[in-house]
Amino acid sequence: MEGTILTLYRYSDQVPARSHRRHELKAHARLVVSQLRNAESRIDSEGDAALTPLATLLMKIGSRFIEGRIGALLDEEDFEAELTPVRDWEPLRLAAAAVLIAGCAVGVSLLSLPEGVATYVIGGCGVAIIALLYGRRVHNLLGLLDTIRGV
Repeated sequence: MEGTILTLYRYSDQVPARSHRRHELKAHARLVVSQLRNAESRIDSEGDAALTPLATLLMKIGSRFIEGRIGALLDEEDFEAELTPVRDWEPLRLAAAAVLIAGCAVGVSLLSLPEGVATYVIGGCGVAIIALLYGRRVHNLLGLLDTIRGV
């Protein structure tokens, strides 16, 4: 849910790409994810009693999303008093992946590899870099390589 909530403002047809409203939508999404993390962390200390409030939050977020209210996924009273918004690391990860893969491509091109092997080495490096940057979410990002290849 976190990744989806953090990227709602990007893929919403309701807000133009260069709109000033995106900043507020992004800030709201970061607070919503922070609140969800707090509710989820209570499961470890409160057990099953913490599942009901978490499910209530998720139902509210889901219904607001269906209504198209991405700027009001939760109400102000749903947020805790001292809530720190989460950081969205996605743009930094993508930039790091692009730089590292480009660096790998330059490095491989400087090696004296047989014809046609460099492509596979660069592809393998790309998969390894994405796996390192994204960890267990790597299966979501491997579709990016298909897009780059044109599949």
